[in-house]
Amino acid sequence: MISDVENKVMSAYANAVRKMLLETDRLEPGLAFSAGYRRTMDDTVTVAEVVQSTRHDILRLGFEWIDGEFQMIELALFIWQDRGTLTIPNCHLYLPAGSDRAWLASSEISPRMFGLEADGIVRGDQIPEDLDAGKVRAISRLRSLLSCGAQT
Repeated sequence: MISDVENKVMSAYANAVRKMLLETDRLEPGLAFSAGYRRTMDDTVTVAEVVQSTRHDILRLGFEWIDGEFQMIELALFIWQDRGTLTIPNCHLYLPAGSDRAWLASSEISPRMFGLEADGIVRGDQIPEDLDAGKVRAISRLRSLLSCGAQT
């Protein structure tokens, strides 16, 4: 069972990540956010089934207790497709220089970029040259939003 502390942390992160990825506070049919403990194979199957039944793409935030602190350890995309669900584990936030709007970068050997819209996920194929710097900027922005209590 998720405690009040865990729920508060997950909500704060979900709101901060949503704020970074979307230009709107309102999600539309086609996209959902989910949060929970570190993803297991059972969780992966369950989320994929939800994606198929609802035809909503899902961004799942995974959390774990590390050194006495409940921390986000994973971002995973689940993208609806006609014949199944495309699962992209271990994504990272990427923030372009001079922008407040982040993208998600997969952790694959040849990474892919994903932008989010309120009604679903848009894939962007061009990998920026400053990928590592953009990940650092994104972490900094996320920490800033969390410290400011970005719970809107």
